[in-house]
Amino acid sequence: MARFKSNSLYLKDDQRIVFGNSDDSSLYFDGIGLRLDTVISGVDPTQAYHLATKNYVDTQLSTQDDHNELNNIQGGTTNDYYHLTLVQHTDLTSSGTTTLHNHDNRYYTETELDAGQLDNRYYTETEVDAAFVTFSGTIDHNTIVNTHNLTTDIDHDLLTNFASNEHFTEASIDHGNITGLGDDDHTQYVPADGSRGFTATVSGVDPTQDYHLTTKGYVDSVSVDKVQSDRIALSINDTDKDVTFGTAFADTDYTISVILSTTDNVTPSIYSMVITNKATTGFTAVFSGDIIATGYTLEWLVRHD
Repeated sequence: MARFKSNSLYLKDDQRIVFGNSDDSSLYFDGIGLRLDTVISGVDPTQAYHLATKNYVDTQLSTQDDHNELNNIQGGTTNDYYHLTLVQHTDLTSSGTTTLHNHDNRYYTETELDAGQLDNRYYTETEVDAAFVTFSGTIDHNTIVNTHNLTTDIDHDLLTNFASNEHFTEASIDHGNITGLGDDDHTQYVPADGSRGFTATVSGVDPTQDYHLTTKGYVDSVSVDKVQSDRIALSINDTDKDVTFGTAFADTDYTISVILSTTDNVTPSIYSMVITNKATTGFTAVFSGDIIATGYTLEWLVRHD
């Protein structure tokens, strides 16, 4: 049972305020919110915070049954829809170019593509398969109608139908049948008759036979080892003169030639000489008398045996 306390009415859990003699309507708290188990009637609202009647809501919604009366349909954010007129819809679905989409005769529809070849600039799969035929075996070039349009690996040994003078094998070339071999038209080569002189040095090896061309190194080695010579000026009262070789010989098996020459004496004295102290590094020439004047020279030459 309800009771008032401090000017307030408190209801215990599961207690209700009952209206009518037969519990026609009741007001209660179900633990979550305030509940009324019958319809509440009222008047049409006049303020935004008033509860509204069904009649007021129905009246307001009845004015919105025309789609064109809706606001903020055009544009908007992602996933919004756009309102198109009938004219705009027709333009969008047409096959020509419109301001709504870019479509012209440069493009083909799926139906046109499925129908096959559209013009002679393109080939169908069947036409491509027919054009590229695989060849095998021997190919006769004379039977190829469109030259250079068909290619395949060609084995030269299997070629047929060509004249004997059109192709040559290595074994078929006779050097004696080649003309112009005697022409001197390659100046980088030396003719066999030696008619073209050398303009630069030519390298070689030391000779082993008398008829071989020799090298500078061989000539220098022979000249140093075999023959040596010199001139020595004599002084007044010289009784002998020591001769020293530029390069010592391996032994004393060499022959000596010596003479006395003068250019200043009209009537020169005659001297005889004798060779002493013969060694691998030189020898001594002893005169028969003293040199009595200037202008005498001892000229000597030795050759190893």
